[in-house]
Amino acid sequence: HCKRGTPAAQAVADDHLRSNILTVITLGAVTSRDLQLKILRETEKLLIPGGIRTLDDADVKYALPISLHGNLLNDPHHPYRGSYRGPEDTDRKVSYHNGTAWCWPFPAYCEALYIAGGDNSRSRAEALLLSAVNWMENGVIGEMPEVLDGDAPHRNGGCLAQAWSVSEFYRVLKILRADKKI
Repeated sequence: HCKRGTPAAQAVADDHLRSNILTVITLGAVTSRDLQLKILRETEKLLIPGGIRTLDDADVKYALPISLHGNLLNDPHHPYRGSYRGPEDTDRKVSYHNGTAWCWPFPAYCEALYIAGGDNSRSRAEALLLSAVNWMENGVIGEMPEVLDGDAPHRNGGCLAQAWSVSEFYRVLKILRADKKI
């Protein structure tokens, strides 16, 4: 992070581990298998059954203060918030991208695992993806929620029948079962 006009070499590195890094694998921007595997090892820390956290539960050097009307709402050096509960503006919005787990980007981890490992990782990626079926069977039947608590017991929240969560699940399942009929 830096002010406009500052050379990148002088910027402060953002050391927050976030699940959106998986897109560099799934969109083909990173093709080095070693780098793909390193990204997967790190983002594995974010996984929960059927979801992936938006931020790692870790201390960070690059502070992330969140304020409302001048009041600090988090610990800027440990911004993780694993519970998506409480008042909208002071609790849920704070956790939304700072520890809440989401269902729709979770399949990207499974897809990235398959891309990096090929057929040798297909069954592992599929088994991991199928952990999301719990939400389809124990909530709104056949649907998946928008978000889950990052902390156990990973209660669901937000929209309880989120179309993009279900569509991403089936998109990646189709990739993983490309040589099978589903």
